[in-house]
Amino acid sequence: MLLSDSIDIARNDSSWYIQWMCERIRKDRWSIDGCVGAARLMKSFPGRTIPCTKTLYNFLDEVYAIEKCS
Repeated sequence: MLLSDSIDIARNDSSWYIQWMCERIRKDRWSIDGCVGAARLMKSFPGRTIPCTKTLYNFLDEVYAIEKCS
């Protein structure tokens, strides 16, 4: 997966989920796995708007690598 693919995920249907996930991680110290699991369990978002955990970790790794090289 390319960074551009991950950015498309964040800009399209998943934008509300990504915003919610970032808030949970920052304020409540949740993990990415915890966010995905809770969102699916509570059915807070349509299933197609929640990226899988692997996609989110790949996105995080790519962003970290880009920032590290900058």
